[in-house]
Formats: sequence, structure tokens, C-alpha cells
Amino acid sequence: MKTLTCIALGALLSTWPILSQAAEGEKQPSTSAALAPDSQNNQLTRTQVDSVKITCIVPEGIHTVAIAKPILFLTQMRPEQITDAAVHDGRIDLAFAQQTPGFVQFIVSGHNNWMVYVTPGDSITCRITGTGPTSTVHFEGRNAINWQSFALVSGLTANRLLPTYSRYNDPHVYQNALNAWRTAALDSLTQYWQPQKPKATVQQLAKAWIDYEYVRLTYAILPGLPADFPFATYTREADQFLFNSDLLANVSSYQNASLAKYIFRYRRDTAWTISRLAANAQKLLSGKTLDHVLSNLTGVYAQKQLPADKPALEKLFVTAQKQVKDSVYVAYISKTALDYRVLGKPLPDAVLDQTFLTSYTGGQETSLRTLLQQYAGKAVYLDLWASWCVPCREDISQSAEAKTYLKEKSVAYLYISIDKNAAAWKTAAAQDTITNDQFLLNTGKATPFYQFLNHEFIPRYVLLDANHKVKSTYAPRPNAGGTAALKALVASLSAKVVTFN
Repeated sequence: MKTLTCIALGALLSTWPILSQAAEGEKQPSTSAALAPDSQNNQLTRTQVDSVKITCIVPEGIHTVAIAKPILFLTQMRPEQITDAAVHDGRIDLAFAQQTPGFVQFIVSGHNNWMVYVTPGDSITCRITGTGPTSTVHFEGRNAINWQSFALVSGLTANRLLPTYSRYNDPHVYQNALNAWRTAALDSLTQYWQPQKPKATVQQLAKAWIDYEYVRLTYAILPGLPADFPFATYTREADQFLFNSDLLANVSSYQNASLAKYIFRYRRDTAWTISRLAANAQKLLSGKTLDHVLSNLTGVYAQKQLPADKPALEKLFVTAQKQVKDSVYVAYISKTALDYRVLGKPLPDAVLDQTFLTSYTGGQETSLRTLLQQYAGKAVYLDLWASWCVPCREDISQSAEAKTYLKEKSVAYLYISIDKNAAAWKTAAAQDTITNDQFLLNTGKATPFYQFLNHEFIPRYVLLDANHKVKSTYAPRPNAGGTAALKALVASLSAKVVTFN
């Protein structure tokens, strides 16, 4: 049985300081809804998941509320939206699938956002007070203390409340300010938890959020310090907080602190090459912490695209994909490697000449090169799907707006099915009214095009520019949530660079 996962990733470089040299540590002790096709009966089935429901009363002036996944990668532009809803009669009702306990971001568009720790089956009620960045959320019901704890922590770790080095310009004074902030934040939690306390997991995660924000802030100033600065003494307090906890890997401050400690602290020291950084992480880290650090290491250096990094980076792509366990991180490394190798370049000759497809309308077999030649001078959007793929067909049902836009922009929309069963492919294409520009990928996974894309995931979309050079190997989806991003990407095809003298 095959398992496919849907992913959608943005691309923005988060602002991170360049950190300087520090000593290596010691090995520390460890502390997407899947979709499955029924290969025999060709039935569409879903892995069983419980939904989380949120009902919230909102004030006038707030028009939409969204739920998003937390950002995992430094090259990610924005949180990946799970669902959203418009406000009707002063309230919103949201529901989304959740397989395991974890954080989601509760976003009041244009106003504020909070992290919420949810478990499958949660039913959450809340009330938002005020508008703008100082608005607050109040949770209600039996488990309100659990959700409210993270809303409190979201506020305590807001940028406007964190100490900034520029205010002090002295590492020791700054460190005292950090210690004072951490103590006050933890005291605020303790006071809030009297007399009622949340469940133990919530307490652990909430305290860790503050502790590892302290660790991240401690390491953030290292690039500006002189080479002879006593780094070990300065980081001694922060170094008491260990990594390698799969539970804490859900916490954004823990994730960011691990990157600050195991990647960016070494950036100014040329002796710390990509290979050495990777080896150090592999030696000292494990579990989801290692997954997070290795995947972000590939992303950061791939985005730099420095020729000198290429040999080590290519090697890291291979080793990281073998070592990383979490499928979300594996997918990110695969995407990063693919983008690094092919963006702005035509598809390789072997892919164009040795990939064969069968046309739905006439049944003729054609090579990918010959097919694309029929669209010479036009950008091409490739929709890779299958008859048994539920989200693929959900995207198709929501694609009218995207297809109209692409047609207006003279972008060809081609469907490429990876079905093994040609009869099932034809039936599904007819049911979904997508028989035009419809092709079956012959030999499935064995075809060069499939292998070239590292094609573990569908639905999958590829955008080629008018010269048929690769613009995106993970183009936005044509559904309700992805159409805006797709329009922006297509618009960039015709963007011109303006130079001012």
C-alpha cells in the first residue's frame, strides 16, 4: 500500500544573525494527513484522523481568522495555512484534521496571532477582545487553562517584550537583562497557574518555550563579539538547557535555539564548513532535533548558492535524506535539493527524451520533449495527479479560478496522471471533466521524469517558464488556498528588473 502526503511550502529567508565561533559540546541524552489508495478496489480511503473544532466570538473590525502550521524552515515565507473562515454575525467556526498533539498558529488576520497546543478531537471555544497587535484571546471551557497558557506564553515571548542587545551594547549587561526577563516570564506563568494548573505536558512545554527563547537570545549576539571573548563563560547558563527532546521539538523557540547553537554560532569561522557542521550535528543530536538542524542546514546553504559549497552540499543532500526520519523534513530536503539543482534550467535531455506519455484524447504515445514543443513560447503548468488521490481530485474540483487565470496569462495547463490502471485514469478524468490536455505517465515510477522530481508526493505541481526552464518544482496548488500564491508566481514570470542610475 502506498502512502502520499500533501505539502505546500513557501520561500522566504528569515532574518538570522551570523554567529561566531564557540566550542563544540558533548553528546547529550535524549529526553499531514496521509492518504492511501486501495490498490485492489481502486477505492478512495482516508487514514482516520480526528478533527479539531474552534468557535470564537470576535469584535467588530476582524473579518477573517485562520489556522496555520508553525514555520519549520528558515527559507519558508509564511506559515502553511490549514484552514480559514470569514466572520459571520460576530463569530467564526473552524474545523481541521489533526492526527497527533501539536501546535497550530491561530491567526487573526491583520491583528494578532497565538500558538495553540491542540490534540485530536479538541473542541475549543474562545473570545477575542480588542483589535490590533494588543488584542487578546480568552479561552473558555473545561480545558481553557491548557490553551490559555500558550496564549500567555505567546505574549510573553512577543518581540516587543524581549530584551535587545542594541539597547545595552554590553554582553554582560544584556545577559543580566535576559536573566531578568526569563525570571519574570516564568514567574508570570507560575502566578497564572494558581490555584488551577494545566496538565503536566502543557506546563513542561510552556516553561520550555521561555527557557529556549532565552537560549536563542543568548546566542544571537555572538557575531558581534571579539574572537577572544570568553564564549564558554557567557553561554554557561544557556548550555544547561539540553536538546534531543522529541516532545520539545514541537516548540518554536526550541527549534530556533537548536539552529542558533548548532549552525549559526559557527558561521564566521571558515573552519566550520558545511561538512563539519553536519558532522557535529550528527555527533551531538538525535531524533527530531537532528532532523530539524540537518534539514535547515541544507536549506540555508542551498539558498546561498555559492559554487564553493556545491560538492559538500550535494553530499549532504544524500546523507541527510538517508538519516532524517520525519517525512516532513525528508520532503523539505528533497525539495531543496531539487530546487538547488534545476531552478532556472531546462529539464535534462534524458528526462525530455526518455519520458513517454499517452494522450487521453487520441491514445498516442509521445515523449515529454515532443509534448512541450507543442506549447513553444508558452509557460506550462503541470498537474501531477492520480485517480485514487483524494486531495488531487479535491484540488481539481476547486481549480476553476486558477485555470481561468492561467488561460488569461497564456499559461498551458497539462494534466499528467501517475495511474497504473489506464481504465481508472480515463474514468476519473471523465468524471472530473479534465479530458483535454490529459496524459498518462507511462511506466510510472520508473520514468525519468518521476525520478527526476523525487516524486514522493501528490498532488504535485511544476511550473515551466515560456522557455520551458524550471520556475518551480513545487508550484502552488490551484485550490482555494493556493490560487493567490499561484497568481503571484505566474506574475513573476513576466516581471522585469528596473535599474535606477
